[in-house]
Amino acid sequence: MKHLYVLWLFIATTPHLYAQPPADNNLPPDYLSVTQSKLQDYQSKVDRQLLKAINRAEQLERRAIKRLKKIDPVKAKSLTQNCEAKFSQWRSQLAAKVPTAGMPGQFYNQYLDTLQGVFRYLEKNSNLTELAQKALGQLNGLQNALGTSDRIFDELRDRQRSLLSDLSTYTNLAGHLGKYKKEMYYYSQQTKEIKESLSDPVKAERKAMTILRQSKGFNRFMEKHSLLSGLFGVNMAESPAQALEGLQTRSQIDQALLARIGTDPSARQAANAQLNQARDQFSRLKAKFPNLDRAAEMPDFKPNNMRTKPFLQRLKLGGNLEFKRANNWYPGLTDVGLQIGYQLHEKKTVGIGLSYKASFGSLDHLRYSHEGIGLRSFLEWKVKDTYYFNGGVEMNHYQSFSNVRELKNWNGWQRSALMGFSRKYKINAKLNGSLQVLYDFLARRQAPFNSPFLIRFNYSKN
Repeated sequence: MKHLYVLWLFIATTPHLYAQPPADNNLPPDYLSVTQSKLQDYQSKVDRQLLKAINRAEQLERRAIKRLKKIDPVKAKSLTQNCEAKFSQWRSQLAAKVPTAGMPGQFYNQYLDTLQGVFRYLEKNSNLTELAQKALGQLNGLQNALGTSDRIFDELRDRQRSLLSDLSTYTNLAGHLGKYKKEMYYYSQQTKEIKESLSDPVKAERKAMTILRQSKGFNRFMEKHSLLSGLFGVNMAESPAQALEGLQTRSQIDQALLARIGTDPSARQAANAQLNQARDQFSRLKAKFPNLDRAAEMPDFKPNNMRTKPFLQRLKLGGNLEFKRANNWYPGLTDVGLQIGYQLHEKKTVGIGLSYKASFGSLDHLRYSHEGIGLRSFLEWKVKDTYYFNGGVEMNHYQSFSNVRELKNWNGWQRSALMGFSRKYKINAKLNGSLQVLYDFLARRQAPFNSPFLIRFNYSKN
C-alpha cells in the first residue's frame, strides 16, 4: 500500500515539475498591440507611396500624350484610351487589395518571417490565442498587400519601358520620358527604404524577442516552421545533415580551385589579385548606388539620393559661434547662432537661422547685456572632400534692447551679403564641426563700419 501511495504521489506531481509556464508570462503587455499598429502604419505608407507613383506616372504620361497629339494624333488617341483604363485598374486593385495568385513575394524579409513564427508560436503556446490569431491575420493581409504592390509596380515599370520604346523616335518627348523614368527609379528606392525601416524593432518588440529567444521551445518551433527551414524541403531541426546534402563545402571549393590554378605561387598570386580587383570594383559600384536591389534598376542618370529621404531626414540642425572684439561703438560681442538646413542634394543645403548677440563686459568689469539679434539665410555647397562653399544674406540688429518691441523698428537693422569657404571635421560619432571664413560685401555701407571678414565655428549633427 505504501508503494502504491508513493507511485500515485509521483504521478500527481510530475506534470507540475515539468510543465513550462505559458509563453506570454513575461512578455510586454502591449507587445501584440504595438506590433499590429506598426504593421498597419507600414502598410499605409506602402499604399500611399504606390498611389503617389501611379498618379505621378499618369500625370507624366498624359503630358507626353498631349504633346504627341501635335505630332501623331492617331498614336496619341490609342495611348489615351489605354492610359485611362490601365491606371484606373491599378487604383482599383490597390484599393481592393486584389490577391496576388502564385506570387508570395519577390524578396525574403527576415523580420516578417520571424514575426510570423512568433505569432504562430503564441497562438499555440500561450494564453493570447485570440490576439495572436488577429495579429497573424493582419500580417497575412500585409504580405498579400505587399505582393499586390510589387505586382502593380512591376506592371507600371513594364508600361514605362514599353512607352519609352514606342515613343523613342519622337525627339520632342525626350524630356517628358526622362522625367517618367526618373520618377519610377525614385519610387523604387523610396519603397525599399520604407521596407528597410520595418525591420527596426520598437522597445516592446526587442524585449519580447529577448524573452522568447531564451525559450528552448520557441527556438525549436522557429527551426521547424520558419520560411528558411523549408528552402531545401527538409526540417533543419530534425535532420540538419540531410538538409545540407548536395551543397558544396569549403573543402570542395578549395579542391576545385586547386585543380584549376595548381600549386604555382605566381598563379595563386595572380588569381588573388584578380579577385581583389573584382571585389574593389563591386564595392565602388555598390557605394555609388547603395539602394539598388536588382540590375535592371541601374539608372542612366546621376540620382539624387536625397529625393528618397523623408522630409525630416533631410533637415540638418546646427549652431555656430562668432566672437567680435570691442571697439569705440560696441563692447566685445559673443554671437551665438542656431540654424536649420534642408538638403536639396547630397552636396547642396539651404537654410535659415537666428543669432543672439551678448556682451559679458571686460575682465575689469564683468557685466552681461543684450547687444542685438540677427536673422540669417544660408547656402552650403560641397566643393571637394571636406571643403565647402558658403554664402548667405543676413539682417543684424546691433543695438542693445530691453524688450522685443524695440526690434520692430527696421531702421536699426544692418544688411550683410556673405560669401566664403569652410572646412568640416568630425568631432565625434554624433557631431561635426567646421571652421568658416566669410567676406561681407556690404560691410563698407554699414555705419559704423565693421570688418568685412568673419570667422565662425559651426557645429552640426551627423
